[in-house]
Amino acid sequence: MSSNAERPQPLEGGCQCGEVRYKALGRLNRAYACHCTACQKRSGSAFAMLLPVGRADFSCEGQVVLAPQEEANGILAMVNSCRRCGTRLFTTNPLWPNLVILRGGTVDDSRLISPAFHSWVRSKQEWLTLPDNIKQFETQPSNPQEWRDALS
Repeated sequence: MSSNAERPQPLEGGCQCGEVRYKALGRLNRAYACHCTACQKRSGSAFAMLLPVGRADFSCEGQVVLAPQEEANGILAMVNSCRRCGTRLFTTNPLWPNLVILRGGTVDDSRLISPAFHSWVRSKQEWLTLPDNIKQFETQPSNPQEWRDALS
């Protein structure tokens, strides 16, 4: 029998001020933690928790502003943030046209999210100890199939 984390769950979330709200269908165990220095700087923390959801299962209400974000591979992704409070809510990437990547902390009950893997561990904060039973990548999965395998 599958756990709730393995089945698609209705997710709701939004920005800090409440002007932007979203709904999605996602698998709570398919998040990943990125420890690259860019994610550390963007999040203002030790890593970013990211949760891919299907674009077809995602809706957003409220005004967002878009900002380009250069990824490690040189691709320009688009960050969608609340125009009022600036909360970074989700990213879209032309390499993954059918996905929206939610910022884990914007999900209303983010305690339910657990990472399937950790990427860019070569640049993680030294004081952070990662669990041995979770996949780790020195950089990131190298191709779409490796990403899919890591999230399954």
